[in-house]
Amino acid sequence: MNHEDIVRRVAEQFPPDNTSTDTLLVFVLRVLAALPANEKAGLLRKDGGENIARYEPAGVNVSISRICYPDGSIYKILSDAGPGGTNGPSWADNGTVDPKLYTPVGKSGTGPAPPPQTPRGVGYDESEVVAFAKDCDQFLRPDSGRVGVNCARMQFDAFSMGYTASRAKHLAELKQELGR
Repeated sequence: MNHEDIVRRVAEQFPPDNTSTDTLLVFVLRVLAALPANEKAGLLRKDGGENIARYEPAGVNVSISRICYPDGSIYKILSDAGPGGTNGPSWADNGTVDPKLYTPVGKSGTGPAPPPQTPRGVGYDESEVVAFAKDCDQFLRPDSGRVGVNCARMQFDAFSMGYTASRAKHLAELKQELGR
């Protein structure tokens, strides 16, 4: 098994942020989200040493450079890992560990799914979100809960298609749903 192509693709879209172990854990979670789900790759519990971060959903410390499979197989996905390191994408067989160190994530196990993947270079634009919320408010008053849901959908799509296109798409869908 070799998924270096997937690790490199994730690194191109979301370069590992080497400012802290927590930000590097986000990269590891993004890689796990991109790997084939049927393989059930997860985090490697690591109780001490360097290059660890707390994974609160499971209440354990985990490696920020390796992933683990249910059978205990581990793979190093970041070379020279850690804050200040080069954090280069890799896929290196790192042997096996006790399968009890496997920590599942997302739908297959403990904790929430990995974080959403925000394409590089697309930033959050508060003014676009507020403007869309005002658009929704015209049609959904006084149902502010639905305004929030529609804003979240618009923001999600904006990451891949841009705010202008996402706003137009979701406003048209809302008008169609309400028969306007």
